Amino acid sequence: MKYAWIKQHQGEFTVLSMCRFLQVSQSAYYDWLHRIPSFREREDEQLSDILKKYLKKAGIHTAPAVSK
Repeated sequence: MKYAWIKQHQGEFTVLSMCRFLQVSQSAYYDWLHRIPSFREREDEQLSDILKKYLKKAGIHTAPAVSK
């Protein structure tokens, strides 16, 4: 969760400052960033895409967390 937050806010703060604040090493963050996504993560991404397409077609507006 911490690494995803760092990735999401990379344009606002430096990676170094966020890693220090969250008490994680930069090398661990970059290892996480370049890892191969797990089967579960890929499956979740596919389901998220399907849900977004369905909601868009149905004309339902979503909260930012869902449409991310």
